[in-house]
Amino acid sequence: MKKAGTIGIFGVASALMIPLIGATMGAQNASQDSIFVKSENFGDLEVISKIKNRYGKNFDFLDWRGSGGRLVALSSNGERVDIFQNEKLSTYSGFEISQFSVLQNSAYLAEGGEIVALTSEANSDRSAVINRIAMFEVREPHKKRFVASHALVEDPRISVYHFAISTGLQRLALLERHALTKDEITNRKKLWSIRVISPTDGSKISDIDLDELKSYGYPQSLDISPDGRNLVVGTDKGWITIYDATTGRAQKRARAYPQGGKACAQVKFSPDGKFVAVSPAVNAIAPREAAGQSNGDEDSLVDIWRTGDLGHVNSLYGRQRNGSSTQSLSLAWDGSGSKIAMSSTTSVSAWQAVTRRPELILTRTVPISASGMAKYAVSSVSFSPKGHLAIAVGDEIIVYQ
Repeated sequence: MKKAGTIGIFGVASALMIPLIGATMGAQNASQDSIFVKSENFGDLEVISKIKNRYGKNFDFLDWRGSGGRLVALSSNGERVDIFQNEKLSTYSGFEISQFSVLQNSAYLAEGGEIVALTSEANSDRSAVINRIAMFEVREPHKKRFVASHALVEDPRISVYHFAISTGLQRLALLERHALTKDEITNRKKLWSIRVISPTDGSKISDIDLDELKSYGYPQSLDISPDGRNLVVGTDKGWITIYDATTGRAQKRARAYPQGGKACAQVKFSPDGKFVAVSPAVNAIAPREAAGQSNGDEDSLVDIWRTGDLGHVNSLYGRQRNGSSTQSLSLAWDGSGSKIAMSSTTSVSAWQAVTRRPELILTRTVPISASGMAKYAVSSVSFSPKGHLAIAVGDEIIVYQ
Protein backbone atom coordinates (compact mmCIF):
# COMPACT_ATOMS: atom_id res chain seq x y z
CA MET A 1 0.00 0.00 0.00
CA LYS A 2 1.23 3.49 -0.75
CA LYS A 3 2.12 5.65 2.18
CA ALA A 4 -0.63 7.96 3.37
CA GLY A 5 1.50 10.95 2.56
CA THR A 6 1.11 10.32 -1.16
CA ILE A 7 -2.36 11.87 -0.96
CA GLY A 8 -2.48 15.61 -1.55
CA ILE A 9 -1.92 16.94 1.96
CA PHE A 10 -4.26 19.61 3.23
CA GLY A 11 -2.95 19.84 6.75
CA VAL A 12 -1.03 18.02 9.45
CA ALA A 13 -1.63 18.18 13.18
CA SER A 14 -0.54 16.15 16.19
CA ALA A 15 -2.29 15.92 19.54
CA LEU A 16 -2.18 13.94 22.76
CA MET A 17 -5.54 12.27 23.23
CA ILE A 18 -7.39 11.58 26.48
CA PRO A 19 -9.20 8.22 26.56
CA LEU A 20 -12.98 8.56 26.45
CA ILE A 21 -14.06 5.18 27.65
CA GLY A 22 -14.40 3.85 31.16
CA ALA A 23 -12.24 1.03 32.48
CA THR A 24 -12.87 -2.48 31.25
CA MET A 25 -14.70 -4.80 33.61
CA GLY A 26 -13.87 -8.45 34.17
CA ALA A 27 -16.06 -11.19 32.78
CA GLN A 28 -17.85 -11.72 36.09
CA ASN A 29 -18.89 -8.09 36.46
CA ALA A 30 -19.47 -7.70 32.74
CA SER A 31 -22.14 -10.39 32.72
CA GLN A 32 -24.15 -8.54 35.36
CA ASP A 33 -26.47 -5.57 34.86
CA SER A 34 -26.65 -6.22 31.14
CA ILE A 35 -29.04 -4.04 29.19
CA PHE A 36 -30.25 -7.21 27.48
CA VAL A 37 -33.36 -8.98 28.70
CA LYS A 38 -31.99 -11.95 30.64
CA SER A 39 -35.16 -14.06 30.31
CA GLU A 40 -34.76 -14.16 26.54
CA ASN A 41 -31.05 -14.90 26.41
CA PHE A 42 -30.07 -17.94 24.39
CA GLY A 43 -26.74 -19.70 24.73
CA ASP A 44 -24.12 -19.41 27.45
CA LEU A 45 -21.22 -17.73 25.68
CA GLU A 46 -18.78 -16.16 28.10
CA VAL A 47 -18.59 -12.38 28.25
CA ILE A 48 -14.91 -11.50 27.95
CA SER A 49 -15.27 -7.77 28.53
CA LYS A 50 -17.79 -5.00 28.61
CA ILE A 51 -17.35 -1.24 28.66
CA LYS A 52 -19.54 1.85 28.81
CA ASN A 53 -19.08 5.13 27.03
CA ARG A 54 -18.06 7.47 29.85
CA TYR A 55 -20.12 10.36 28.45
CA GLY A 56 -23.22 8.32 27.72
CA LYS A 57 -22.90 8.57 23.93
CA ASN A 58 -24.08 5.67 21.82
CA PHE A 59 -21.58 3.59 19.88
CA ASP A 60 -22.53 3.65 16.21
CA PHE A 61 -20.00 1.40 14.47
CA LEU A 62 -17.41 -1.32 15.18
CA ASP A 63 -14.71 -2.74 12.90
CA TRP A 64 -12.15 -5.37 13.95
CA ARG A 65 -10.60 -5.96 10.51
CA GLY A 66 -7.63 -3.68 11.02
CA SER A 67 -4.06 -3.69 12.19
CA GLY A 68 -2.78 -5.76 15.12
CA GLY A 69 -6.16 -7.06 16.27
CA ARG A 70 -7.34 -3.59 17.30
CA LEU A 71 -11.01 -2.65 17.41
CA VAL A 72 -12.20 0.64 15.91
CA ALA A 73 -15.35 2.20 17.39
CA LEU A 74 -17.23 5.32 16.28
CA SER A 75 -19.56 7.24 18.57
CA SER A 76 -21.29 10.65 18.88
CA ASN A 77 -22.79 10.25 15.39
CA GLY A 78 -19.41 9.65 13.85
CA GLU A 79 -17.60 12.56 15.48
CA ARG A 80 -15.30 10.46 17.67
CA VAL A 81 -12.99 7.52 16.96
CA ASP A 82 -11.81 5.15 19.71
CA ILE A 83 -9.32 2.33 19.16
CA PHE A 84 -9.09 -0.59 21.59
CA GLN A 85 -5.97 -2.71 21.90
CA ASN A 86 -7.52 -6.18 22.19
CA GLU A 87 -10.51 -8.25 23.31
CA LYS A 88 -10.15 -6.88 26.85
CA LEU A 89 -11.00 -3.45 25.40
CA SER A 90 -7.99 -1.67 26.86
CA THR A 91 -7.82 1.78 25.27
CA TYR A 92 -5.14 2.32 22.64
CA SER A 93 -6.15 5.72 21.27
CA GLY A 94 -9.09 8.05 20.90
CA PHE A 95 -9.74 11.38 19.22
CA GLU A 96 -12.45 13.78 18.18
CA ILE A 97 -13.09 14.43 14.50
CA SER A 98 -15.76 17.08 15.01
CA GLN A 99 -14.52 19.07 12.02
CA PHE A 100 -15.97 16.24 9.92
CA SER A 101 -19.10 14.15 9.95
CA VAL A 102 -18.21 10.55 9.21
CA LEU A 103 -20.32 9.18 6.39
CA GLN A 104 -22.36 6.04 7.09
CA ASN A 105 -20.70 5.83 10.53
CA SER A 106 -17.87 3.77 9.09
CA ALA A 107 -14.08 3.80 9.27
CA TYR A 108 -11.26 1.41 8.39
CA LEU A 109 -8.00 0.77 10.27
CA ALA A 110 -5.29 -0.15 7.75
CA GLU A 111 -2.40 -2.49 8.45
CA GLY A 112 0.00 0.45 8.63
CA GLY A 113 -2.00 2.07 11.42
CA GLU A 114 -3.90 4.58 9.28
CA ILE A 115 -7.54 5.34 9.98
CA VAL A 116 -9.47 5.94 6.77
CA ALA A 117 -12.94 7.48 6.92
CA LEU A 118 -15.33 8.92 4.38
CA THR A 119 -16.66 12.24 5.56
CA SER A 120 -19.35 14.68 4.64
CA GLU A 121 -18.73 18.38 5.20
CA ALA A 122 -20.05 21.73 3.97
CA ASN A 123 -18.05 23.61 1.34
CA SER A 124 -16.58 27.07 2.03
CA ASP A 125 -19.80 29.02 1.46
CA ARG A 126 -21.97 26.26 2.98
CA SER A 127 -24.05 26.05 -0.20
CA ALA A 128 -23.43 22.33 -0.66
CA VAL A 129 -22.11 19.26 1.11
CA ILE A 130 -18.92 17.69 -0.22
CA ASN A 131 -17.92 14.09 0.39
CA ARG A 132 -14.24 13.64 1.18
CA ILE A 133 -11.83 10.95 2.23
CA ALA A 134 -9.84 11.69 5.38
CA MET A 135 -6.84 9.78 6.69
CA PHE A 136 -5.23 9.83 10.14
CA GLU A 137 -2.13 8.05 11.39
CA VAL A 138 -2.47 6.26 14.73
CA ARG A 139 0.93 4.66 15.25
CA GLU A 140 1.43 5.44 18.94
CA PRO A 141 -0.90 5.03 21.92
CA HIS A 142 -3.08 8.10 22.57
CA LYS A 143 -1.64 9.99 19.59
CA LYS A 144 -2.98 10.65 16.13
CA ARG A 145 -1.85 12.73 13.21
CA PHE A 146 -4.13 14.12 10.56
CA VAL A 147 -2.53 13.11 7.27
CA ALA A 148 -4.71 14.15 4.39
CA SER A 149 -8.14 14.91 3.02
CA HIS A 150 -9.33 15.23 -0.54
CA ALA A 151 -12.70 15.54 -2.25
CA LEU A 152 -14.22 12.35 -3.59
CA VAL A 153 -16.98 14.07 -5.53
CA GLU A 154 -16.40 17.47 -7.13
CA ASP A 155 -20.04 17.88 -8.20
CA PRO A 156 -22.11 18.88 -5.13
CA ARG A 157 -25.19 17.33 -6.75
CA ILE A 158 -23.63 13.88 -6.39
CA SER A 159 -23.80 12.32 -2.94
CA VAL A 160 -22.21 9.10 -1.69
CA TYR A 161 -25.04 6.85 -0.54
CA HIS A 162 -22.89 3.91 0.53
CA PHE A 163 -19.28 2.75 0.28
CA ALA A 164 -17.07 -0.30 0.83
CA ILE A 165 -13.30 -0.80 1.20
CA SER A 166 -11.43 -3.94 0.12
CA THR A 167 -8.79 -5.59 2.29
CA GLY A 168 -5.51 -3.70 2.47
CA LEU A 169 -7.03 -0.48 1.08
CA GLN A 170 -6.65 -1.76 -2.48
CA ARG A 171 -9.97 -0.40 -3.74
CA LEU A 172 -12.79 1.83 -2.54
CA ALA A 173 -16.27 1.42 -4.05
CA LEU A 174 -18.69 4.36 -3.87
CA LEU A 175 -22.43 4.03 -4.48
CA GLU A 176 -23.38 7.50 -5.72
CA ARG A 177 -26.76 9.15 -6.19
CA HIS A 178 -27.10 11.96 -8.72
CA ALA A 179 -29.54 14.82 -8.04
CA LEU A 180 -31.14 15.28 -11.47
CA THR A 181 -33.55 17.82 -12.90
CA LYS A 182 -36.70 16.64 -14.68
CA ASP A 183 -35.08 17.37 -18.05
CA GLU A 184 -32.02 15.33 -17.13
CA ILE A 185 -34.21 12.42 -16.06
CA THR A 186 -36.11 12.67 -19.34
CA ASN A 187 -32.83 12.67 -21.26
CA ARG A 188 -31.86 9.46 -19.45
CA LYS A 189 -29.02 10.89 -17.39
CA LYS A 190 -27.83 8.35 -14.86
CA LEU A 191 -29.43 8.51 -11.41
CA TRP A 192 -27.28 5.88 -9.64
CA SER A 193 -23.72 4.77 -10.27
CA ILE A 194 -20.79 2.99 -8.65
CA ARG A 195 -17.32 4.49 -8.85
CA VAL A 196 -14.34 2.29 -7.94
CA ILE A 197 -11.21 4.24 -7.03
CA SER A 198 -7.84 3.84 -5.33
CA PRO A 199 -8.18 5.08 -1.72
CA THR A 200 -4.58 6.26 -1.61
CA ASP A 201 -4.58 8.66 -4.57
CA GLY A 202 -8.21 8.86 -5.72
CA SER A 203 -7.50 7.54 -9.22
CA LYS A 204 -10.53 6.00 -10.95
CA ILE A 205 -10.58 2.27 -11.71
CA SER A 206 -14.12 1.95 -13.07
CA ASP A 207 -17.43 3.81 -13.32
CA ILE A 208 -20.58 1.68 -13.42
CA ASP A 209 -23.93 3.07 -14.58
CA LEU A 210 -26.69 1.39 -12.57
CA ASP A 211 -29.57 2.46 -14.80
CA GLU A 212 -29.84 -1.15 -15.94
CA LEU A 213 -31.08 -1.93 -12.41
CA LYS A 214 -34.26 0.15 -12.81
CA SER A 215 -36.56 -2.84 -13.29
CA TYR A 216 -34.94 -4.55 -10.28
CA GLY A 217 -35.29 -1.62 -7.85
CA TYR A 218 -33.12 1.15 -6.47
CA PRO A 219 -29.72 0.29 -4.95
CA GLN A 220 -29.83 -0.05 -1.17
CA SER A 221 -26.59 -1.77 -0.16
CA LEU A 222 -23.09 -2.37 -1.49
CA ASP A 223 -20.00 -4.43 -0.70
CA ILE A 224 -16.68 -5.13 -2.40
CA SER A 225 -14.95 -8.51 -2.19
CA PRO A 226 -11.82 -8.67 -0.02
CA ASP A 227 -9.59 -8.96 -3.11
CA GLY A 228 -11.34 -6.00 -4.75
CA ARG A 229 -12.39 -7.95 -7.85
CA ASN A 230 -16.17 -8.17 -7.37
CA LEU A 231 -19.00 -5.94 -6.17
CA VAL A 232 -22.41 -6.94 -4.87
CA VAL A 233 -25.38 -4.56 -4.93
CA GLY A 234 -28.70 -5.15 -3.14
CA THR A 235 -31.89 -3.32 -4.17
CA ASP A 236 -35.08 -2.20 -2.48
CA LYS A 237 -36.99 -4.90 -4.38
CA GLY A 238 -34.88 -7.73 -2.99
CA TRP A 239 -32.51 -8.33 -5.92
CA ILE A 240 -28.75 -8.87 -5.65
CA THR A 241 -26.29 -8.40 -8.54
CA ILE A 242 -22.61 -9.33 -8.80
CA TYR A 243 -20.45 -6.90 -10.83
CA ASP A 244 -16.87 -7.12 -12.05
CA ALA A 245 -15.21 -4.22 -10.20
CA THR A 246 -12.70 -3.57 -13.01
CA THR A 247 -14.87 -3.81 -16.14
CA GLY A 248 -18.17 -2.83 -14.52
CA ARG A 249 -20.01 -5.70 -16.20
CA ALA A 250 -22.91 -7.42 -14.40
CA GLN A 251 -21.96 -11.08 -13.84
CA LYS A 252 -24.90 -12.70 -12.05
CA ARG A 253 -28.26 -11.64 -10.65
CA ALA A 254 -30.78 -13.31 -8.32
CA ARG A 255 -33.83 -12.32 -6.32
CA ALA A 256 -32.97 -12.82 -2.68
CA TYR A 257 -36.52 -12.12 -1.48
CA PRO A 258 -39.05 -13.15 -4.15
CA GLN A 259 -41.99 -12.84 -1.77
CA GLY A 260 -42.91 -9.57 -0.12
CA GLY A 261 -40.43 -7.45 -2.09
CA LYS A 262 -38.21 -6.82 0.92
CA ALA A 263 -35.18 -4.58 0.50
CA CYS A 264 -31.64 -5.92 0.85
CA ALA A 265 -30.44 -3.77 3.76
CA GLN A 266 -27.04 -5.49 4.18
CA VAL A 267 -24.85 -7.41 1.72
CA LYS A 268 -21.46 -8.78 2.79
CA PHE A 269 -18.83 -10.93 1.06
CA SER A 270 -17.23 -13.76 3.01
CA PRO A 271 -13.49 -13.38 3.76
CA ASP A 272 -12.58 -15.62 0.81
CA GLY A 273 -15.10 -13.91 -1.49
CA LYS A 274 -16.86 -17.19 -2.32
CA PHE A 275 -20.13 -16.37 -0.55
CA VAL A 276 -22.42 -13.37 -0.05
CA ALA A 277 -24.58 -12.86 3.04
CA VAL A 278 -27.80 -10.85 2.63
CA SER A 279 -30.07 -9.46 5.32
CA PRO A 280 -33.45 -7.75 4.73
CA ALA A 281 -34.33 -4.21 5.74
CA VAL A 282 -37.45 -5.09 7.74
CA ASN A 283 -38.21 -8.56 8.97
CA ALA A 284 -41.58 -9.61 10.40
CA ILE A 285 -41.06 -12.30 13.02
CA ALA A 286 -43.62 -15.02 13.67
CA PRO A 287 -43.69 -17.20 16.80
CA ARG A 288 -41.24 -20.10 16.63
CA GLU A 289 -40.49 -23.21 18.58
CA ALA A 290 -36.87 -24.12 17.87
CA ALA A 291 -34.14 -21.52 17.62
CA GLY A 292 -31.99 -21.79 14.50
CA GLN A 293 -34.50 -23.90 12.51
CA SER A 294 -37.42 -22.66 10.42
CA ASN A 295 -40.99 -23.66 11.24
CA GLY A 296 -42.17 -22.28 7.90
CA ASP A 297 -43.95 -19.26 9.36
CA GLU A 298 -41.16 -16.76 9.94
CA ASP A 299 -38.67 -14.99 7.69
CA SER A 300 -34.96 -15.67 7.67
CA LEU A 301 -32.68 -13.08 9.25
CA VAL A 302 -29.76 -13.81 6.90
CA ASP A 303 -29.41 -15.75 3.64
CA ILE A 304 -26.14 -17.14 2.22
CA TRP A 305 -25.51 -17.22 -1.55
CA ARG A 306 -22.60 -18.50 -3.63
CA THR A 307 -20.78 -15.71 -5.44
CA GLY A 308 -19.96 -17.75 -8.55
CA ASP A 309 -23.49 -18.68 -9.63
CA LEU A 310 -25.63 -16.91 -7.00
CA GLY A 311 -27.02 -20.26 -5.91
CA HIS A 312 -28.77 -20.21 -2.53
CA VAL A 313 -26.83 -22.03 0.20
CA ASN A 314 -28.57 -21.52 3.55
CA SER A 315 -31.13 -19.45 5.43
CA LEU A 316 -30.34 -18.41 9.00
CA TYR A 317 -33.01 -18.02 11.67
CA GLY A 318 -32.85 -16.60 15.18
CA ARG A 319 -35.03 -16.47 18.24
CA GLN A 320 -36.78 -13.08 18.21
CA ARG A 321 -39.65 -11.41 20.02
CA ASN A 322 -42.90 -13.06 18.96
CA GLY A 323 -44.90 -10.99 16.54
CA SER A 324 -42.38 -8.12 16.40
CA SER A 325 -40.43 -6.63 13.51
CA THR A 326 -36.71 -6.06 13.27
CA GLN A 327 -34.62 -3.92 10.93
CA SER A 328 -31.14 -5.10 10.00
CA LEU A 329 -28.38 -2.64 10.93
CA SER A 330 -25.11 -4.59 10.72
CA LEU A 331 -23.77 -7.84 9.27
CA ALA A 332 -20.34 -9.41 9.84
CA TRP A 333 -18.39 -12.59 9.00
CA ASP A 334 -15.60 -13.92 11.16
CA GLY A 335 -12.13 -14.32 9.65
CA SER A 336 -12.58 -18.03 8.90
CA GLY A 337 -15.84 -17.51 7.02
CA SER A 338 -17.66 -20.02 9.24
CA LYS A 339 -19.52 -17.60 11.53
CA ILE A 340 -21.90 -14.71 10.89
CA ALA A 341 -23.45 -12.14 13.22
CA MET A 342 -26.37 -9.84 12.45
CA SER A 343 -27.59 -6.94 14.57
CA SER A 344 -30.87 -5.10 14.33
CA THR A 345 -33.11 -2.58 16.01
CA THR A 346 -34.22 -5.20 18.54
CA SER A 347 -31.65 -7.98 18.78
CA VAL A 348 -28.35 -9.60 17.85
CA SER A 349 -27.88 -13.15 16.58
CA ALA A 350 -24.81 -15.19 15.66
CA TRP A 351 -24.42 -18.52 13.86
CA GLN A 352 -21.61 -20.95 13.13
CA ALA A 353 -21.08 -23.41 10.25
CA VAL A 354 -23.15 -21.04 8.12
CA THR A 355 -22.13 -22.53 4.75
CA ARG A 356 -22.80 -26.11 5.89
CA ARG A 357 -25.32 -26.88 8.67
CA PRO A 358 -25.98 -23.60 10.48
CA GLU A 359 -26.22 -23.53 14.26
CA LEU A 360 -27.47 -20.57 16.29
CA ILE A 361 -24.88 -19.80 18.98
CA LEU A 362 -26.07 -16.46 20.35
CA THR A 363 -29.31 -14.47 20.53
CA ARG A 364 -29.97 -11.42 22.69
CA THR A 365 -32.96 -9.08 22.61
CA VAL A 366 -33.13 -5.53 23.91
CA PRO A 367 -35.66 -4.14 26.42
CA ILE A 368 -38.93 -2.80 25.04
CA SER A 369 -40.55 0.37 26.38
CA ALA A 370 -44.19 0.70 27.39
CA SER A 371 -44.96 2.02 23.89
CA GLY A 372 -43.55 -1.16 22.34
CA MET A 373 -40.38 0.47 21.01
CA ALA A 374 -36.89 -0.90 21.62
CA LYS A 375 -34.97 1.15 24.19
CA TYR A 376 -31.68 0.51 22.37
CA ALA A 377 -30.60 -0.57 18.93
CA VAL A 378 -27.82 -3.10 18.44
CA SER A 379 -26.08 -0.80 16.00
CA SER A 380 -23.00 -2.83 15.01
CA VAL A 381 -21.26 -6.20 15.24
CA SER A 382 -17.71 -7.30 14.41
CA PHE A 383 -15.54 -10.41 14.96
CA SER A 384 -12.00 -10.24 16.31
CA PRO A 385 -9.15 -12.11 14.57
CA LYS A 386 -9.60 -14.82 17.26
CA GLY A 387 -13.30 -15.19 16.45
CA HIS A 388 -14.66 -13.27 19.46
CA LEU A 389 -17.78 -11.19 18.83
CA ALA A 390 -18.08 -7.51 19.74
CA ILE A 391 -21.45 -5.82 19.71
CA ALA A 392 -22.36 -2.16 20.10
CA VAL A 393 -25.68 -1.66 21.89
CA GLY A 394 -26.60 1.77 23.14
CA ASP A 395 -23.62 3.21 25.02
CA GLU A 396 -22.02 -0.22 25.64
CA ILE A 397 -19.60 -2.51 23.84
CA ILE A 398 -19.77 -6.18 24.88
CA VAL A 399 -17.30 -8.86 23.75
CA TYR A 400 -18.40 -12.53 23.73
CA GLN A 401 -16.02 -15.46 23.46
